[in-house]
Amino acid sequence: MVVKASIGLRRIPKGTRSSIAGATRNTREQIAVLKDNLEKVIDGIKEATPEAIEDALRPVFELSQVYVPVDTKALKESGYLIVQEGSRKIVAEVGYARGGRPFYAVFVHEMVDLHHAPPTQALFLQKAIQEEGTAKKIEDRIVKSLTRAIGF
Repeated sequence: MVVKASIGLRRIPKGTRSSIAGATRNTREQIAVLKDNLEKVIDGIKEATPEAIEDALRPVFELSQVYVPVDTKALKESGYLIVQEGSRKIVAEVGYARGGRPFYAVFVHEMVDLHHAPPTQALFLQKAIQEEGTAKKIEDRIVKSLTRAIGF
């Protein structure tokens, strides 16, 4: 991450009063320290973000694991939480039956007329997202995790 910070002229012109030149140099030194500190904070946030996102989504996944119907355990065991950092963005995914296994995952999720022993139920992932995956809850957990990671 590159942070640019400056004040005044880039070069101190010849003939500038020594008090102004000294104050300019002193200010530049202070800004350089602030810039370095800001770059460290930004780099720390960037480094901690994938883990913060995973931490923020974990309650959604864990609650979906409570709600997912269990018969053969294949559906429950197919659950996943993945956070991948690409070159330009971070992609997070919570789901079941990645790659189509077990094939019946979408039917179990969507068929609300089937009986499941509580607390398991149809719409298990949707309900978990509605309860634990609201934008406000996710944002709060990300901020808390990043704040902890960078030491504030």
